[in-house]
Amino acid sequence: MALEYYLEIKTPNSKVTVIGSNPVKRELILGFEDGSVQTFDHESGEVLQHCYKHRGWVTALCSLPEARAFFSSGNDSTIVTYNAIGAVVDKLNIGSVAYSICFHSRLKQVIFGIPEGIQFHTYELNNVTGQIIHSVPLYIICEHDDITTGVLMLDKLYSVGFDGKLIIYDCPFGSSPSVAKKLDHAHDAGITCLIAQKNSLENNEWLMTGSFDKTAKVWSLDGKLIFKFIEFTQPVTGLTYVHATKTVWIAAGNSFAHVYDPKNGENVSSFIDTFLNVEDNELRYSYFLLLLRYIPELNILIASTNIKQCLGWRYNNT
Repeated sequence: MALEYYLEIKTPNSKVTVIGSNPVKRELILGFEDGSVQTFDHESGEVLQHCYKHRGWVTALCSLPEARAFFSSGNDSTIVTYNAIGAVVDKLNIGSVAYSICFHSRLKQVIFGIPEGIQFHTYELNNVTGQIIHSVPLYIICEHDDITTGVLMLDKLYSVGFDGKLIIYDCPFGSSPSVAKKLDHAHDAGITCLIAQKNSLENNEWLMTGSFDKTAKVWSLDGKLIFKFIEFTQPVTGLTYVHATKTVWIAAGNSFAHVYDPKNGENVSSFIDTFLNVEDNELRYSYFLLLLRYIPELNILIASTNIKQCLGWRYNNT
């Protein structure tokens, strides 16, 4: 059981800055340094649609399947809403650049990671106008000292930033969010990525962060350090959890990913053959992996590199 390489998408006009998906149409979405948002066929890598062009690079992509919509944000402080077929239905300037996006579906709130904090807006499924996100912020909480690079919603809300902080918030129904725990020095340098998994039946509950300090860390959901991975020689730029194999891929300056079991902290890279030939011939490869994104509904993993390309792997259970 392994992920097998199957796809290369060359993007000669611009570098990929964010990877996303449109679950409704089962399409790959890429955001670029030149501000473009494009959809791709995940089998062939063919460009399907040029959806929009932000003024400045694309900073985040996020989908909301219950609304049959997806969203992009850019350096122009604009949040763009797209319908299921990729047409723009709304544009909203939120006053700050959103570097990360997540949703609290029970409270019907969208949370943006902005410079020095997080910003909350309410949303509703408006099938008449297409407007989903309300224009007036509900709350703004400024607990970070730099860009908020990741926001993530489970039972609690989590945020990380270039200030090295990991912050946990309570989001009670009918009340404003509040800080439950703040780790001011979760990493020794900026935190670049945040992922999580919560599956109580399999006792598989954790957070994971990657950083410019060349480490990745696994945390309990209440913010206690469980594992620290220090085997990297370059900053960690990408993390993704592969549901099919229950492993985490880590991008850290190589043309291959480091693969770990997040439950026991074991480096299992040598037990899988996905990157066997790549590691043996590392000097032959002129690129290194940057961003990683596993897309469960497609059972594929997409990685961006430093040379204007994306690579794809898909799960083979034979």
